[in-house]
Amino acid sequence: MGSASSKAARKLPKRSEIPSWTPGPAQKPDVDAARMEGRHNTRPLASGKKDAAILEDAKDPHFLSNLSQLGPVSVNQPLQPVRSAAAAKSRQLLENRMRSDQEEISPHTFRNRVSGPTLTFVLDQRKSGVSIEEVKNLANKHGVDLEKLESVSRYVNSVSIQNGSVVRTVGQDGEESVSVMTSASRIHLSPSHLLGATSVAVAATVLLYTGSQKAIHNDAAKPDTVDISEQLKEGSATNKVNTDKLQTLFWGSNQSKLLSPEVSDSEHYRTPQVADWLDNVALRDLAFHKSHAACVDARGDVYQWGEGFSRQSTKPCRTLDGKDIIQIQLADSKVYALSRNGNIYVLSANSSEPMKSLAGTSPWWKSAVGLGTKNIVGFAEIRPRETLDWGEKFTSISTGNHHLLALTSLGRAFAHPITKDANAYGQLGFRKVEFPSSSKGTETVTVELVPKYIVDPYAKSAPSTRASKQTEREHNFLSTWFCPTIFEIPSLKDIKIDQLVAGGRSSFALTKTGRVLGWGANEYGQVGLGNNVTVDTITVPTEVALWRSLSPRSQTKCLKINAGGDLTSFTVEVQSDTSPTTIDVLMCGNGQWGGLGNNVFSNAQGTPVRAKNASGLLEYNDLKRALQPIHPQSIVISPSGHVLLTLDTSSAEGSGRDLLTWGKNYDSELGNGKKSSVPAPMTMHTPEGERFILRRMKAKDVVDLQGNRWKKGVLVEQQAVTGYCTSGVFWKIVQ
Repeated sequence: MGSASSKAARKLPKRSEIPSWTPGPAQKPDVDAARMEGRHNTRPLASGKKDAAILEDAKDPHFLSNLSQLGPVSVNQPLQPVRSAAAAKSRQLLENRMRSDQEEISPHTFRNRVSGPTLTFVLDQRKSGVSIEEVKNLANKHGVDLEKLESVSRYVNSVSIQNGSVVRTVGQDGEESVSVMTSASRIHLSPSHLLGATSVAVAATVLLYTGSQKAIHNDAAKPDTVDISEQLKEGSATNKVNTDKLQTLFWGSNQSKLLSPEVSDSEHYRTPQVADWLDNVALRDLAFHKSHAACVDARGDVYQWGEGFSRQSTKPCRTLDGKDIIQIQLADSKVYALSRNGNIYVLSANSSEPMKSLAGTSPWWKSAVGLGTKNIVGFAEIRPRETLDWGEKFTSISTGNHHLLALTSLGRAFAHPITKDANAYGQLGFRKVEFPSSSKGTETVTVELVPKYIVDPYAKSAPSTRASKQTEREHNFLSTWFCPTIFEIPSLKDIKIDQLVAGGRSSFALTKTGRVLGWGANEYGQVGLGNNVTVDTITVPTEVALWRSLSPRSQTKCLKINAGGDLTSFTVEVQSDTSPTTIDVLMCGNGQWGGLGNNVFSNAQGTPVRAKNASGLLEYNDLKRALQPIHPQSIVISPSGHVLLTLDTSSAEGSGRDLLTWGKNYDSELGNGKKSSVPAPMTMHTPEGERFILRRMKAKDVVDLQGNRWKKGVLVEQQAVTGYCTSGVFWKIVQ
């Protein structure tokens, strides 16, 4: 075999000629020939799968060379930019505006270029011209051609208002309208200018305009209007603020004569108004309810007014004196007052329905005679069932819709049922209550107030109202009862409480260490237990974990709790190693009208959220040469859904306590002149456009509600207050 190879040489098939994939312009594919060839050729012409044959064809070495021979694509008819008539008109408008801006800042004057006010003045003066020469001189004086002026007058007209024709009216809905008479003199021009003259000459027209647009429905009744033109001409005292004396400001709904006890022409005050009947009066406390109000003057006497208190007279009536009252709280049918020595008194909210004892006359039953009226208003003292320690007294009270909470000087928490629904959501913290029997004064009746969800867990799922399981005896007691006793909350006996606050149907306790406990109604998440807790009733005081709403690396401590209706706010101090200490305002509950302050309208919010523009604020302290947090001086939450917050920046020189408002505004309770709700805190402004800043000073003279001087040089400060669709700022005595 020698040097011959032991393997047979591999023979490759000869490569056939590559078919042309780009037929010439005159060459057309022969479909019939391809079909005939396909019958004898087993190789498919096309395939949906990338098989070996397709991969083999992809290895064409002449593909790139053939592709480069094609060259770039040439377009015989290149496209031209097409501009529509609307685009050309918009471009011309923008160019004209740019040219006008350049001419306005230019030191040179241009012909036929005048400002809007100048054009209005020229058109108005043109009406008084009696000849062509006068109109021509007027046009030349302002750099306008006569032809251009006549052309403009055909399309633009100015209104001339007759002197003394202004009439201002205010409807029942608070909408202010202004009616004026307008007139213009006919211009005697030549026939060539007659068309331009007649376009601006009018005999007499009436112009009606309003401050805001409002939808008018077909079936809407015609509103009654009141003429206040004379009041505005003379300068109403309710619109003027005198900084030299103490003046109380109110705004919002006045339907029950709460803001203005005198006969009022308007049911709503859209901007802050001065209450003349409280000039130079500093109060210890002030509170509003739906149809009645009450206050405590400098001497510690309680005054009540409003249509809910008395329909015969809406003037303030003194109903309790000589008790040195420092705080009051209102309910639907009762007024609760706390004295300086720690006694709690209860009065009737209606002068025609005085307080009555179920057991008849008792040693603690007393009465007071209201000055200026013949009605005798009774009151009673609420006493604790548990004995207080030596020197211990009640220091604060807070009322909800149907229950009252009271805190002692030693940090003990007490609760009192106002009505039979006081524990419908477990807001009392206990069930059994005692009150005197109607038959014998020495005996007491024990009634168990069971929350609704325990009495009937399926009440909400039933299509109709389910009957109550109370006995007839219990129903009779609960229908006409009055409980003169306040009870200590059993679950909080061993906890030192620093603050006790009642919401509409919920309760909150702040411990000495800055921890928060909440219980009661939780339908809207107002307890603040988080969005995962979906139960609507919390019967046991439960801790609110505020740290879940903030950064996990920070330490939190609650400083204050505020609640009203179905809204709750927590003032929290946030400390971190990487950033300065800040103060955050956390809100939870019903934010249907924007009361959460997070710029969102939400019906329910279980996890507390930060209120914008009021959280994390810092200011520079010149003495410490460092940043320090801005604390809220006070937060008041209305039962109807709006919030007033006062920032405590008075320590900085040249600044004060700015007033922020947000939430429901259907009755102008935010005082911004509008009726649309605001979902985020906004700085309130005075009618003059300045920031609404609350002050603190020493008053020269302070008088009581009887008009008698009380003291001189009293330290007072402005305090915000809210009610049902009402708001106000009054001077409070710093105690």
